[in-house]
Amino acid sequence: MIIQGKEVQVYDNGGATNDRYTVVIDGSVFAIITVPFHPTYGFSQYCGEVEQGYEWNEKWGVEVKDISELPEETVKAIICRFENQNINGKQVKSFLEFYIETMDNWRKEHPASSLPRMHLIDLWYDEYLKEQNNLI
Repeated sequence: MIIQGKEVQVYDNGGATNDRYTVVIDGSVFAIITVPFHPTYGFSQYCGEVEQGYEWNEKWGVEVKDISELPEETVKAIICRFENQNINGKQVKSFLEFYIETMDNWRKEHPASSLPRMHLIDLWYDEYLKEQNNLI
């Protein structure tokens, strides 16, 4: 399929591995899970280039012909892999950028406190998702 002028192929191994989706964008290969932006176990990694020997094998699974079949977060991760990293013309902030900005603000508001507990990070992740959803 063609997305924003780039040839995109998505393969789904049905959940046989954690990196369920293999995505090829103009010859660059990525491994992505269903929740790629999750702060503790999100995964969206560049693997290499087709010209380096990365090519389809049965472990990649079946090709997804309709991107709307994929989880919304996976679609966002695919789009973020494009050079400009934007959705609908708006710059996409990585969760790391969002986290650092939020942590800096939290430290200003709570100068004497220790670092936030995991439940706060989960809340921040929810806020991040809301912000990203406003881009679509």
